[in-house]
Amino acid sequence: MPETRSTCPVFYHVPKCAGSAVAKSIEDAFGAANILRCYAEQTIDPIPDEFEFHGKAIMGHYVPWNLTWLPEGVKPLRALIIRHPVPRTCSLYNFGVLRSQQSAVPCMDTTVYDEERVQPIPFAEWLDRSLYASESMTAYLADRLPNRWRCWRQEPYAVSGASLAKAMQIIAEADIVLALDETRGREHSRGQIAAFCAALGVTQPATTDYHVSPKVVDPGNVDHAAILASNMFDMMLYEAASARSVA
Repeated sequence: MPETRSTCPVFYHVPKCAGSAVAKSIEDAFGAANILRCYAEQTIDPIPDEFEFHGKAIMGHYVPWNLTWLPEGVKPLRALIIRHPVPRTCSLYNFGVLRSQQSAVPCMDTTVYDEERVQPIPFAEWLDRSLYASESMTAYLADRLPNRWRCWRQEPYAVSGASLAKAMQIIAEADIVLALDETRGREHSRGQIAAFCAALGVTQPATTDYHVSPKVVDPGNVDHAAILASNMFDMMLYEAASARSVA
């Protein structure tokens, strides 16, 4: 386990942005007992000022941006990954199919399956009606998603120019940013994740294949223009992340 140091890796796990591989790297490096994991719903609420942090790293979907409760002299090393909206939207749909197959209670997006739960609804129809197929990275970073990522409850959210401005500020303030580029092949994106992990001071695991979802759709068989029309803010985020990308 790494020695105590003056920086604390903080991984903001933006959903469906290759975060599981990074989370595994952090666990392998520091040990589960030394990590503050902010994935459970109860960790959404602000951590009280009297909280005593004894860990080595922080990660999760619900990590607060304000980390004033870190011990004196410990500097947060804030890191996040932004994924191109086209492959991310395909991944979100595929993951919704997987989780709906695995559970009697649909997760991530209750509109993935038809009402009889016989088969997934067509991707184009899902894209048109799903609450979470539109601007969800912007909403996530701007805290516009209900409790950040409570997708199993179809609670509406709204994004605006102010949401985009807040999300852009997060991108600008982050210490390590990766714009995941999957257009250049799997090996390139694996190399990007390895560089991101190295910047965090951890080693990429042997595999990045977590949550292996059925490939119902992929970027090669969907309407890119329709996805981008629903995710203009998210595309701006990706472009901003690309300008600062560690790899």
